[in-house]
Amino acid sequence: MLKILIASISALFFLVAFIFIDYGVDIYLISISHFVYLYIYYEAIKISLKNGHYISIDIVFYLFFYVILLFPYALYLFDIFDLVSARYVDYVFIDYSNQAIAISMFGVCAYFIGSTYQLIKLKPNLTSIINAKDPYVYDGLIKVVLLLQLLFFVLFMLTGYSNLSQGSYGGTDTGTNAENGVYFLVTHFCLMGVGLCISNMALKKRFTIFHFSSISLVLFWMLLLLSFGDRNMFFILAVSIFAGYVIFIRKVPFKLVLINVAFALFLYQIVEYTRMAEELTFERMLESYMYYKTIGDESQIGSGSFYNTTISLRASLEFAENNDYFWGKFKIVGILGIIPFSRSLFISPDDPYVISADVLTETVLGPAATWGIGTNIISDIYLDFGPIGVFILMYILGSFSGYLSRKVSYGFKDPKLVTIFIIVVSLYSQIARYTFDFPVRNIAWTLIIFIFYGFIMKKYKSGAK
Repeated sequence: MLKILIASISALFFLVAFIFIDYGVDIYLISISHFVYLYIYYEAIKISLKNGHYISIDIVFYLFFYVILLFPYALYLFDIFDLVSARYVDYVFIDYSNQAIAISMFGVCAYFIGSTYQLIKLKPNLTSIINAKDPYVYDGLIKVVLLLQLLFFVLFMLTGYSNLSQGSYGGTDTGTNAENGVYFLVTHFCLMGVGLCISNMALKKRFTIFHFSSISLVLFWMLLLLSFGDRNMFFILAVSIFAGYVIFIRKVPFKLVLINVAFALFLYQIVEYTRMAEELTFERMLESYMYYKTIGDESQIGSGSFYNTTISLRASLEFAENNDYFWGKFKIVGILGIIPFSRSLFISPDDPYVISADVLTETVLGPAATWGIGTNIISDIYLDFGPIGVFILMYILGSFSGYLSRKVSYGFKDPKLVTIFIIVVSLYSQIARYTFDFPVRNIAWTLIIFIFYGFIMKKYKSGAK
């Protein structure tokens, strides 16, 4: 309870700072925010190690959240990076830095409170019966998922491949709504394939040709994503494989975890500086990395697309200061994404603001922008509901993470739980750069598929008897 009390006091401090602090960049606020963040991250690592894991949903969430929303201020604090420098945008909304730091920490504290409240309910002596939920009813689901992987992969190759292979990801949209939908479905069923393969191995069951084919297609899709320059989707799948293996299959040395994290950030940075290139070769990647290290000491470090996200948070604060909140519009649009093509029934085609990224793109780049600035989880919530919404929804996000982590800590290896956990840990690793409802569609569709398949199989088995 002491951890929750400390986080609650910290949240109150950052809320007061958000409301009353002056415009600009305050080095004392930066310092305090980093002390609090280090405490939160330290506690998250302690909880994860207590449960026997070096990786958890919270650890990957806090890591990426820090990199895109707070790390530039640490560089500024040590006089490594000038906050007014940006590679892709002209105006960086520097006056809203203090408010951006305060609201980010307010949200992180809320997330920590929600997650910790769930995890303190953990009963360490409780052990599960692995087969309590009859995981064998899902043995054949890998065949269905593999079929869907192949179906949508072929469909993507026939429709959206030409756009991405020509480098359109780097500067324009992926394609039409249908092409974007197919692109999402390939990745989604790849995530489900990873989850089913991991749960199969965790239950020490035979790894069939269907499992091998599914994971092979996942690896091939990851290579295509990397070649397209879509590092976010690539790392979502990479996290799903690595975290799933480490948590459910075999513990690995802590040094190996650190090496993998360092390599991931290295590779992530390489793709950042090569995805706009006409061709992606090893020589080009090496050249880009060396170029970055050579000229980037003061003017370029932190000024890539990570910093764009930091800027977009400050831009959302300026927009909300001069305009009303959207009062849940973006959350409704996101949740409607569960039902394909349903958004068009409720959103006018002339509406300039369908998602929070539309607001941020226009605010940062102007109405004639040819590319999108994206969004981030704090801006996405804040534009809808303001600071109170940030606390409530970040608390819910943390509570869901803590709930799933608690279930996994009990030893449950039900394929449905394992698959959803792997999907959540992979999506939470990137959710800071997306929207609050980012995981909703994946989780909902996964549950629907599991429930429907389980219902059919139980009916079939009962009929066979």
